[in-house]
Amino acid sequence: MGVVTVDHIKAFYEDERYLFARIVKQIHLSSGLDKAPIAGAIVVVYLGLVVLSPEAFGNGLLVLYPVTLKLLFPLEIPVNSEMNAYWASYGLSTLLDQTLPAGRNVAFYFIMKLAVFLLFFLQPFCLAEKIANRLPRAVDYVISTANDTVKAFDDNINQSFKKTGSVSKSVTKSVKVQKK
Repeated sequence: MGVVTVDHIKAFYEDERYLFARIVKQIHLSSGLDKAPIAGAIVVVYLGLVVLSPEAFGNGLLVLYPVTLKLLFPLEIPVNSEMNAYWASYGLSTLLDQTLPAGRNVAFYFIMKLAVFLLFFLQPFCLAEKIANRLPRAVDYVISTANDTVKAFDDNINQSFKKTGSVSKSVTKSVKVQKK
């Protein structure tokens, strides 16, 4: 890991702007232990829970943490475009959850899923920002492709009409529906 990544991870448990850092500080003040081992212990305990019940704890954290930030600490949440990229990616990955066979590898999958979603906001990776920047171009591409498909369909109908002099009832109905 690079220096930037290590510093950013330290900020999660030392900088009190973050919810996790405030939790670690409370445990630090009540127990007298250093913050780094406390943060590590919390992560290890949580990963242990993921191994016991992968789907509940894996998806639970990925939903609960952003919702908690949004409701309780709105100043800490990333910008909307990054959160849209996060939620869209989370939704797609959750669809993949249903394809997993039962067994030991499920826990590993959810641990990897948590690690990938950590990269969404961890510097220097910031995958959410990169996706949010590319998303408008992708949407424009999908819309232009759909428009090209509709235009090709209309051209086929026009050519069919020129050749036969009439259009079948099903084609006429579909054209009327599209024009509305």
